[in-house]
Order: sequence, then structure tokens, then C-alpha cells
Amino acid sequence: MITWQPLPPGIHPIYSVAVTPDGQYAAAARANQIFLYHVPSKRELGRLTDPSLIEKGIYKQPGVADLDLIQSLAFSPDGQWLASGGFRTVKLWKKPAGGKKLDLAALEGPARSIAVSVDGKLAAIGEETGKVKVFDLTNGQIVKTLAGHTGPVTGLAFTADATKLVS
Repeated sequence: MITWQPLPPGIHPIYSVAVTPDGQYAAAARANQIFLYHVPSKRELGRLTDPSLIEKGIYKQPGVADLDLIQSLAFSPDGQWLASGGFRTVKLWKKPAGGKKLDLAALEGPARSIAVSVDGKLAAIGEETGKVKVFDLTNGQIVKTLAGHTGPVTGLAFTADATKLVS
């Protein structure tokens, strides 16, 4: 469980950091807490919580990952696991399945259709307004806005090589 509870700067020094191999996420150990960040957007995502520490009554609030100072962090090569090392323990944290990666904003109307390129780099969203917006999924930015439909765009598909989009 990740919760959002920012701390004022300078309360706890950072003892360790780790970045996923794809450069999308970073983890920072501050005392017995692990903060997660989305690197491209420079946003804090929240803190990891060990539920057993709350269940045992040791802590009342979420956001605590260990009893001891966390002195080391490392992501697995696929970025799906984070290892944290304290004085006497190493914990493995698994990235939640289906977790939110990006918010694709800037739509002018309700989304009526969506297509993702085979390589996972682009997403196209067909709007009720008749526009199609193509997003770069690495950063959430609009690559292109296509116009021309006189009604809602209810179907989209990329070609296998992602060079064409059919609507």
C-alpha cells in the first residue's frame, strides 16, 4: 500500500537511493521509510508500508517500511521488485499489478475509443468531439492531434509497425 504523506525537507536524511533500469521510478530511503518517485514528472508517489508493523500495533499510521534505518535499496533488472536492507532484515517489495503509470490529460471531450501501439510507445484516444489525440506513453505528452471526423471517434487501430493509425 502506498500512501501520500509528505514530510518537511530536512527531517530525515536520505540514506540510500535506487532507480529502475528504465529510469521511470526512483526510491529513496529516509530513516525507516521508503519514498517512491516518478522521475519524468518529478512527482512523489508516496511511501511504502509494511502492513505487519501496523497489524502488530508498532505504528498506527501507514508509511513505515521497517523497524530499523533502511541503508540500502536496489531494483530488480525488470523494475518489478525493490529490495530494501535494514540493520537485520532485507525486504522485497513487488510492484502492484495494473498500477497507474500516467494520466493522459488534455482531452476536450469524453474518450470513446483507445488504441495502443504494439511496441507500447504510443496511445491514441478517439474523442466524442471527433478529434484523435496521440500520446507518447513514455512521458504522457501529446505527439499529434488529428481532426476531420464529423462525429465521435468510436474505433481506432494502429498498424503492426505503428506507422499508421486507422479510425
